[in-house]
Amino acid sequence: NSTGGGSAITSTNAEIATYSQPITLTNPSDTFGYSMNFQFGGGPYATPTGFTYAFSSGLTPDSTASAGLPTGDAISADANIQLLDGFDEGLGMASANADQYRLLSNFSGIPGATSLGGSIDATELNAGDVLQYDYEITLGTDAATTNYTVRLQNLTDGTDTGVGTVSGVDPALYTALTGPGAFTFFQTLNPGANGSGLNGLQVNSIGFLPDPPAAPVQKRFDFTSPDFSDGALNGQQGWSTEEGWTVADSAGTGNAATMTNGEIATYQAPIQLTTPGETFNFSIDLELTGGPFASPENFTYLFMAGLKEDNTNESHGTGDAVAADANIQILDSLDDLLQPTATADRYRLLSNFSTVLGSSAVGGTLDDTQLDAGDELVFEYTLTLGADAASTTYDVALTNLSDLTSTGLGTVTGVDQVLYDALTGDGAYAFFQTLSPDANGTGFTGVQVNAITGDFDDFAGVAGDADGDGDVDGADFLLLQRTNPAGIADWQANYGPGTSSSIAAVPEPSTLLLLSFAGVAGLIRSKKRNL
Repeated sequence: NSTGGGSAITSTNAEIATYSQPITLTNPSDTFGYSMNFQFGGGPYATPTGFTYAFSSGLTPDSTASAGLPTGDAISADANIQLLDGFDEGLGMASANADQYRLLSNFSGIPGATSLGGSIDATELNAGDVLQYDYEITLGTDAATTNYTVRLQNLTDGTDTGVGTVSGVDPALYTALTGPGAFTFFQTLNPGANGSGLNGLQVNSIGFLPDPPAAPVQKRFDFTSPDFSDGALNGQQGWSTEEGWTVADSAGTGNAATMTNGEIATYQAPIQLTTPGETFNFSIDLELTGGPFASPENFTYLFMAGLKEDNTNESHGTGDAVAADANIQILDSLDDLLQPTATADRYRLLSNFSTVLGSSAVGGTLDDTQLDAGDELVFEYTLTLGADAASTTYDVALTNLSDLTSTGLGTVTGVDQVLYDALTGDGAYAFFQTLSPDANGTGFTGVQVNAITGDFDDFAGVAGDADGDGDVDGADFLLLQRTNPAGIADWQANYGPGTSSSIAAVPEPSTLLLLSFAGVAGLIRSKKRNL
């Protein structure tokens, strides 16, 4: 009846219908839901012997299913509708004198949902009862904390199971939801079993709740032209850095590198999170330069990255408690106190001076394969906003792509109140920085960052702001003169507070330079007169 009310019908048991649009959720607390209006065919209804499984619906990781899923399928996040004989006291219906619909997950009752459908005044179920099934899944931080709610209403007699909740989903379903996508399905089970008199299913409509939020488009910095040019990284594409960070091979594969210890690079677009459960993440592809590697004495701090409370170019110490960061350390395999069973040197992750819960050391395998310059490392970082600083967490992981080892995911619980206030206020800032990769005789000379990918906004900077501090001043002029003379025209156009009168009063760069020297000379003469 597609030209009338319209419906989709089957009289066959275990017949599945799957909607091929993938459902993808990315952030904890993201939801997806739908509502179905349907009825069973056949009739007249007769009390089944014991019970009958009639229908199931939910999400499955497989969009290609051509046969119905079994009632006890543990991978799908679904619920099924069962018909209960009202006189079966063994099923917990000792007081019921009419047959009932109830919701199950696999073979278990669902907390919060009751049986319904024939009221206890002996109103019987029947073919043609108009039923409404509501489903909503809420993403958790993992499979165990993801849950879904279900509800069944009999619109014919106004009864309602209420909302029931299933806690936890199969890891395969969670991986699909947070990756390529899961799929909505509904199916018949065996509605005519045990003499019920029903013989199929008629679906009248399906309504989806608002589409789940699209996965954010992540911004990638790979330090290649035309976005980047060889030379100082500072001032390019929103990056504010100390002088050692330089872009190389921008016409090729591109990278940003430094051979200076304690050199920081900060991205100037603020990171703001407002609702608990919101996340910010980024990953850095990097390698150590120099070599060949030599085993350090005890350990060496190499590199750190994370979020900090301001956008200044002040490098952070390894033990800085305000920033939400992690650092990469190399451990000497012969240090029995730190690595009593290791036979090769290792990378490991620390937060301040403590190991990160859940992560292990990686990088040299136990068959004496050594670390070396050129090991391709990937540092991954995800911060999840909590209701307060103490409940905010960030996850970190380090993978050595050169030997396919990984620390696994480690979690730091709690951040400094200053960082939390920045995140939920004007914004925090992503940064990375060298520590001392050459310390204790490692043979390393610096760090090379090949790419950064993350939830970054574009930086709406001001042309001429070479140091990325939000204004165009004399410090920018001096920096441009050393690193990018072609940018002096932009500096001249935007110097000062930004009004047309102040811009018009800007001297030519050559004049400013002469005035600067004149000022220095006058200062020297003044000092001589005061001797």
